[in-house]
Amino acid sequence: MIREIRVQNYKSIRKSGWVNVDEMVTTLVGGNEAGKTNFLESITLLGNTRTVDDNELCDYNSNELLSKDKENIVILESKIPVSHLYSVLELSGRTRPAYHKAKRQDAFSHKRDVELKDREVIARRYADGTHRLEFREEGQDARKYLQYAISERIEEIEYKVTVRQLIKDLDERLGKLTGSEKLLHDDARIEDFLAILEGIKSYLIENREILTESGGESEGGKSVSQLIKEVVGMIDSYRERDDIILYVRDLELFPRIYSFDNITEIDDEAKIKELEEDPSASNAYFSLLQFAGLEPSQLPELDSGQIRDRRKQAGKRLTQIFNRYWDQSNIDIRMELSGGRVSLHLYDESDVRKQPSDRSTGLRWFLSFLARVITQSEEGFANSIILLDDPGVHLHPSGHKDLRRALNRLAEDNQVIYSTHAPYMIDTGNLRQIRVVERAEQRIGTKVKRVGQQNTASDDSLAPVRASLGATFADSLFSSKYTILVEGFEDRVYLNRFSEFFRRDNEGPFFDAEMKIIDCGGASKTDYMSRLVSAENYEYAVLLDSDDAGQRAKDTLTKQDVSEEKITQITDIMDGEGEFTIEDLFLEEFYCEVAAEVHNIEKESLLQALSESSKPLSHRVDGAIKEVLELGDTNGIVLDKKEVSKKIDAGISEGEYGVNELGEITLQNFESVIRALIESLDIESDEANEITIQNS
Repeated sequence: MIREIRVQNYKSIRKSGWVNVDEMVTTLVGGNEAGKTNFLESITLLGNTRTVDDNELCDYNSNELLSKDKENIVILESKIPVSHLYSVLELSGRTRPAYHKAKRQDAFSHKRDVELKDREVIARRYADGTHRLEFREEGQDARKYLQYAISERIEEIEYKVTVRQLIKDLDERLGKLTGSEKLLHDDARIEDFLAILEGIKSYLIENREILTESGGESEGGKSVSQLIKEVVGMIDSYRERDDIILYVRDLELFPRIYSFDNITEIDDEAKIKELEEDPSASNAYFSLLQFAGLEPSQLPELDSGQIRDRRKQAGKRLTQIFNRYWDQSNIDIRMELSGGRVSLHLYDESDVRKQPSDRSTGLRWFLSFLARVITQSEEGFANSIILLDDPGVHLHPSGHKDLRRALNRLAEDNQVIYSTHAPYMIDTGNLRQIRVVERAEQRIGTKVKRVGQQNTASDDSLAPVRASLGATFADSLFSSKYTILVEGFEDRVYLNRFSEFFRRDNEGPFFDAEMKIIDCGGASKTDYMSRLVSAENYEYAVLLDSDDAGQRAKDTLTKQDVSEEKITQITDIMDGEGEFTIEDLFLEEFYCEVAAEVHNIEKESLLQALSESSKPLSHRVDGAIKEVLELGDTNGIVLDKKEVSKKIDAGISEGEYGVNELGEITLQNFESVIRALIESLDIESDEANEITIQNS
């Protein structure tokens, strides 16, 4: 299979660096827009001859790339074991065409020795769709491949031509190429090998017209003219560039690649009429009907007996494939068509009929995935590369556990590469499988690294993984009985610091060591993190801003049956209407003073530029900074909220900011927030007002 991949010049990826691909499962983690999807997309180009569009070339050096011919722009490189190459050639049956009359000794029917396990070939894919092979070990590997590729084509030419003398001449030259084992030795003279290749090339060019005329076009397959072109092209590429150009038939050397995204859990049923009009109404059921030979447009042509037989046979085959990979329980799957609907009935050891909705979300997602799989490979996959972009993104954490186990089973016969934002889709006990995808600064683009392969040393090898998931963890995923979920870094810093402030001065509510705050990396991720802590049976509360993102997150949480009593919004604390974020809990003058220091501008200038509106304070301060610095809106967000929060945290800790500096209103606001969060939790102790927050 594939050992390493390097992507270049594609979308957000200028140079990914060599990325080791695990022999079973490789997990990509990274923030939004880091380049995970682009990396997966680039892998699908291996063995694919389509031309890369101009708008797919790398964003960071597109002007340079557009000035080049696409045949010179490398998009993807992959390192493949030479032993895999030989295995494919031997197992394919193509090493001796079935129609060939002679019984020539095949160049690849040798016994591979142990040395092959460490030898590699680099497959290079260019923007114009061209593929080339570079054999890293000079000598026999490249010569053996050329023996195979050239002899195969010449044998096909011999079969097509009808002039005996032409066949005899070709046989004579081919015998020189395949008849001497000495040519394959590493110490063999390259000049001798090249001389034989040149002899073949010269003969084909000199006799191209008569060979083409004698070969005709009636036998099917490639024309003699095309076969000659390919032989000459391979010889020229080997002589001039030390690599070997590949043609369409040669791309079978690469593993088959299957890519899947946007898969959702399968429904209980689908209307056949709707599927006929729009297959995307349920891709899973439409795929199952295709698999069974019961496409909606074909159903009127079939009698009831044919429909019954086909759906029963499809159910048996689907059951076999499903149980091969799903080891949580054996399921008997039956397809039903009635009342203009198609549905699946599931039976376990109890022999009680269940609908998909009666089973776990993980099982339903995997069923939907398999429905897509079997339309491409009826017996499932083997010796393939399976690419999945954020599989099971909406699943419950328990569903992620089920799905990960199923993918591990799938990886016993394949290489599986998937991206994820979900902690339970990551095998933290097997760090060698994890790759961190980052969008580097300074126009470098996307980089992909192994865990631990970071620019700065860290004792916590999982830190980049946690950061990529958008959540901050301590020594384990969750280690406290009570959890507070907040949107971001600043929320966590402020709650930590003011809780400690109240504890130290015995002036207000605070949290004890049984509690932990987790910043989710954005309001949109509070939904998933709430399901995560719920799956662990932790009590939790959620703090959200009162802006658009916070309101959308609240709506999503309540739709997921999260009680509104668990959710606190900043607007619950503030008087008046409008959008509020955590920064609105501070006095305007104090927050502007700290922001001015962080951005090295005058406090008075910032306050003077501060607008009066219903927008959150952080938005207004950002606008004021832009006005003072004469920056336009095209510069994005200028206010460094993170640095401001760190300065306030340090100031309170070191005594620089006390009651006088912070102001009574600020203290009252944070006291109200902390009290509201405590009341949102089902605290089992009477000491709920004596809780300190554990730093995380």
